[in-house]
Amino acid sequence: MRVPLHVAYVNLKAAFDSFDRLAPWKALQVVDLIRSLHEGSSSRVRYAGKLSALFHTTSEVRQGCILAPALFCRAMDIIMGHVAEAAAGL
Repeated sequence: MRVPLHVAYVNLKAAFDSFDRLAPWKALQVVDLIRSLHEGSSSRVRYAGKLSALFHTTSEVRQGCILAPALFCRAMDIIMGHVAEAAAGL
């Protein structure tokens, strides 16, 4: 197929012992940043050349956000996991 193949070997035992303790906290800061981008969203509607009053939105993902598809898929994975657990318990 002539597609490049990339391989990476990670020695998890060595990686675990040399893991930077600040890395998880930095990762959590990124999560907080992403959350803040999606909380407190508001919109306006333009109809017949007039702009509506500002209203707050609590559903949908932000349009044009590069993370929106990944966030939506992750949320659906969680929901489907709960559905599968519930179905297994029947």
